[in-house]
Amino acid sequence: MKVVICSLLKFPEGDAGAIRQKKIAMMLKDIGHKVCVVGLGKYTGKKILQYEGIQYLSLRIFGEKKWSKIRSYLFYWIHLKKFLVAENPDIIIMDDMGLSCTIFLKKFCASRNIILIHDSVEWYSPEQFKYGKFSIRYLRKDILNRFLIDKHFRVIAISRYLYDYYSSKGIKCAYIPIVITEKDLCEEKHTSEDKIAYTYAGQPGKKDFLDVIVHAFSLLSDKDLEKIRINIVGCSEEQVLNSGIDKGYLEKLKNSIIFYGRVPHDKVIEILKKTDFTIMMRQSDQRYAKAGFPTKVVESLSNSTPVICNISSDLEDFLKDEYNALIVDDFDEYTLYKTLKRSINSTYSERRTFCENAFITAKSKFLYKYYINVLNALYRR
Repeated sequence: MKVVICSLLKFPEGDAGAIRQKKIAMMLKDIGHKVCVVGLGKYTGKKILQYEGIQYLSLRIFGEKKWSKIRSYLFYWIHLKKFLVAENPDIIIMDDMGLSCTIFLKKFCASRNIILIHDSVEWYSPEQFKYGKFSIRYLRKDILNRFLIDKHFRVIAISRYLYDYYSSKGIKCAYIPIVITEKDLCEEKHTSEDKIAYTYAGQPGKKDFLDVIVHAFSLLSDKDLEKIRINIVGCSEEQVLNSGIDKGYLEKLKNSIIFYGRVPHDKVIEILKKTDFTIMMRQSDQRYAKAGFPTKVVESLSNSTPVICNISSDLEDFLKDEYNALIVDDFDEYTLYKTLKRSINSTYSERRTFCENAFITAKSKFLYKYYINVLNALYRR
């Protein structure tokens, strides 16, 4: 069958969403389907190209960067319609494409008896936005999840929370968390007996609470701080300060903390090879944490790196304390501090075992081959 995966993402060089689309495309290709990803990556002259065996088409309009970007978004659905009419696919998979594109695809697929699948990966909490429930991004996502995604769709749910929600509405659903390939697995580690390295990767103030992490580290004694190195990847010191974290906390950690800012993915992998623990804290009672699935946890495990975190989403199904993770029992800086003390008091041998177990978990739980039959069952008539 012909499958078109539609989105507004920068495939193939985009963020976690584009990486997920690539994995879904690979799953469908392995089954034997013809797959093309249609997105808004770099301008390619509207030619169908290939990336690691996956066909893709960018509908970005050529021209001055800012204006062409606006025009590309405004007229995306028009160019998409022309492509779909010519391609005549059997299945269309879409992520969050905005309300107008979603309405268009719903009508288009219903009129042509095309199977329409929504890949649902998040549902925001009002607490994430300055204007809460009145924020445009929040309202748009809420309307999409509550009202537009109905029985005209089938749904790939990234979490049990989203799976249960859509299933309760009578929508055919498949649970597929973050998935990886064999190439994503890395056993190589270069950790030290003398220094314990922690890595936080992300942006403060969006989903993760970097302030809780920084405050917890600042509670450590000077003696403990001499034993550790803290890598902050994805944001600069200036961005961290602008997020509201007091300069005094960073001053105490100045001899232990390194800010990398935004770096290429290859550099992130190199940092993870030298990391004993990645670290993440999310407010597990908020909807965004229940509905999503943290990509960074799977990437950490894939690179043989255990995680220090509290339980959110479906992580309790995959993480076990003092096996492949150190679980923080509550969402507060003092509980995290006590968990950091556990990590500092661990032996080098114990930390190496945690790394080995992290790799085993990634290999046994997240390879996409385990979910191919689940995806295959979703689009059967």
